[in-house]
Amino acid sequence: MLDNLDPGPRIKVRGKLRRGDEPGAILMRTKRKGQTAIEYLLVTVSLLFVFVMMYRSLQWYLSGQFTKGGIIILKMYKEDPW
Repeated sequence: MLDNLDPGPRIKVRGKLRRGDEPGAILMRTKRKGQTAIEYLLVTVSLLFVFVMMYRSLQWYLSGQFTKGGIIILKMYKEDPW
């Protein structure tokens, strides 16, 4: 009964089997490398987006603070000329 089982098509994969690996382990390792690379790219892009948004918000906040500080300094010069 088990003699008639079709093992399926042969898949040529690059790499070596490690001790204790199943025959599909090489194929799983290559798929995992691609998945890991995509995950790294997604994390990198999302962190870049977060840092750019933080930079822009701080830049906007600091420019407003400098404007307010400049107005206060100009008012002091107008009120107290020496």
